[in-house]
Amino acid sequence: MRRIGLLDHMTGANLGDAATQDAVIHNIQKRQPDSEICLFSHDPDRTLERHGISGFPLEPSVGGSHVTVEETELRQEQSSTAARRRAMESTRALLKRVPGARGLYHGLERLRREVPFAGRSLSILRDFDLLVVSGGGQLDDTWGGCWQAPFNLLRWSALARLRGTRLVYLSVGAGPLREALSRKFAVRALRLAGFRSFRDQESADLVERLGVPGPNPVFPDLAHSYPIDLETSADWPVDHPLDVGIGPFPYMNPRLYPEKDASQYASYLAAMASFAEWLVDHGHRARFLCGDVDQDTEVMSDIRTVLVDRDRARVAEQLLQTPIATVENLLDEIAKTDVVLSSRFHGVLFAQLLNKPVIAASYHQKIDSLMADVGQAEQSMPIGALEVDPMIRCLQEISLEGEAIKQRIHARVTERRQSLEALYDGIFGEVSVGTAADATHRTGSKSTPD
Repeated sequence: MRRIGLLDHMTGANLGDAATQDAVIHNIQKRQPDSEICLFSHDPDRTLERHGISGFPLEPSVGGSHVTVEETELRQEQSSTAARRRAMESTRALLKRVPGARGLYHGLERLRREVPFAGRSLSILRDFDLLVVSGGGQLDDTWGGCWQAPFNLLRWSALARLRGTRLVYLSVGAGPLREALSRKFAVRALRLAGFRSFRDQESADLVERLGVPGPNPVFPDLAHSYPIDLETSADWPVDHPLDVGIGPFPYMNPRLYPEKDASQYASYLAAMASFAEWLVDHGHRARFLCGDVDQDTEVMSDIRTVLVDRDRARVAEQLLQTPIATVENLLDEIAKTDVVLSSRFHGVLFAQLLNKPVIAASYHQKIDSLMADVGQAEQSMPIGALEVDPMIRCLQEISLEGEAIKQRIHARVTERRQSLEALYDGIFGEVSVGTAADATHRTGSKSTPD
């Protein structure tokens, strides 16, 4: 029996990440029903609950499988005595006065935690035949800088090489990598893989510019292979109001987003509230779609607050909000819509899986690419400059050509799923990893030469 590890920087809250892992697990089990699968994640307890698969923490933790050392130190500081707090404040003040002392201190602390964790992890990998970095925006330093995702990937890639465990990067996203050290970590991690593929051409181009030689084949995002029956109908509602799904996003939210800008968040909320207001005033139905169970409900509440503050409580009351806790819940809600407005990559992807035209409030090139691939580039708008009038115009454009858009979406989604079948066959079927790379040419995926 083979033992396969899936590694993803997930907590279990993001339903796009959850769908990605469900898709990979399903496709492994379809090809290797006797294999044992484990997950490496930020929160093994939560991923066990969501996927029914045991796992391991992907970084050093204290006081629980998903509590990082930094979080633990913060909690200790918050709960400490006044004398202890004064001592810690004095220590920090001293570190600030001595050039380089703070960095040295944190470096020594990281080394103290890292050595025993690496030893335990090396022992864990002894029992694994294959470690798969499975999809999503893995090569990204937005959340936590270079010492989060980029360093975690380098650590596990190096440990897999030391242990002799085969390492695969499977349809991952790359960028942004803003820090120089992030780029170095990413390049070294990728060079240790026996096979790597990327979910869009922009990611493949980025890593090649950074110094990762080809082939770096491109396959669709793994969530496209989520086990679901595709919606084939291209019928478009002509004589009745539209049902529009609204998927919010904590863009620049000072409480939830790594980049914090209260004024930009307020502008985003204002535009989303104005669009919901217009929908209700014109007889359409609007429903919220939750893509992250830890974040999006707060944004929904903030949008309702904006409407109430405008004396439009009636509109706020008419916004449908069904509890969403699982991928299945989310897909059930999307299935009820005619059009989806989404600010999340997987929100766009899920809508396309269910053959729904999309209006995208895009914060990243990956969303623009997904929209352009089905001929909806004009309905993708930058989230930082979101305004209600262009959103209304996009909905009106979709209403005029909804049937043609749905036909294009269905055709492209079918092609993406077929391409992923070839990828899975190459990695988990009866052929070698090298054959998976060859499959890119058979399925039409691009690979930039070295």
